[in-house]
Amino acid sequence: MGRRDRRRCRALFRIFNPVLQGEKFDPQGVYVRRWIPALAQLPDRYVHSPWKAPAEVLAAAGLNLGADYPRPIVEHVAARRDALATFARIKGPPIQIVSKPKPATPCES
Repeated sequence: MGRRDRRRCRALFRIFNPVLQGEKFDPQGVYVRRWIPALAQLPDRYVHSPWKAPAEVLAAAGLNLGADYPRPIVEHVAARRDALATFARIKGPPIQIVSKPKPATPCES
């Protein structure tokens, strides 16, 4: 397996954190505000993680966390750690693909 193939395989096992992805690629929360109206009035700082907003910020945005928008169900740092540990336990030897020779066609005989 060449270096390029190893990099491609590593990318397949990357575990993305949706909060960090949102902060990196949509810092103003345009996408979130459009598709999750309950979060539209939050300041940019909290639009990707409303559970981190102080009570007064939530109140000013008219957001009742747990009723208007759910509280987190996954703690990403712990979930990532657990997923990587699971992948490490179940990882077996690399799969080798062996191609079978194509049968000859009547024209090639």
